[in-house]
Amino acid sequence: MQLEPPLPRYCTRAVWEQGKQYYRLPTGASYPGVTTILSATEPPEQKQALWKWRKRVGQEAAQQITSQSSRWGIKLHKYIEAKLQGHEPEDLPPELTGFWNSIHPFLDQAVERSLLIEGTVWNSKYRYAGKLDCLAIVEGQPTICDWKTAQKPRQSAWNKTHYLQCAAYATAVEQVYIKFGIAVKQSLGRCRIA
Repeated sequence: MQLEPPLPRYCTRAVWEQGKQYYRLPTGASYPGVTTILSATEPPEQKQALWKWRKRVGQEAAQQITSQSSRWGIKLHKYIEAKLQGHEPEDLPPELTGFWNSIHPFLDQAVERSLLIEGTVWNSKYRYAGKLDCLAIVEGQPTICDWKTAQKPRQSAWNKTHYLQCAAYATAVEQVYIKFGIAVKQSLGRCRIA
């Protein structure tokens, strides 16, 4: 399948209402984000594990760790986006070297072509939206790529949430880009360890 040029990015706006993320769409609708829905519906044991972790390390340390992880994730996404657009990232910060060294071979060898990077997609039937990291051709198939960073392997409950996130993005991609004939065949959650 050869699509030229890459898929269009639609103008949307992420807004926060009562601590939850919503997306204002070109259609005028406002839908909750995939991660907002998954967070609200996560199993009690997963919520309890997070609470226990915060209690164990302390609220201040937990906030610092969470903020640092978020900053690293945002930076890494920018470097990945640059790479997928044909630019070699410059001035890679030392704290991202391990993540970059683990994802770089995948970007060079497996991603044949990116179709959509950091694009908002939505599903009008189920009334949700979200910003996917990348829709790319991998092994000849349209593939949802979701970049995750972690210092250590994640528990299976976290992986289940991640699979649901990718599945939601896949059905949304198929709806938004129906006229392009996109049928997502796989998702690759790339959880790279530093």
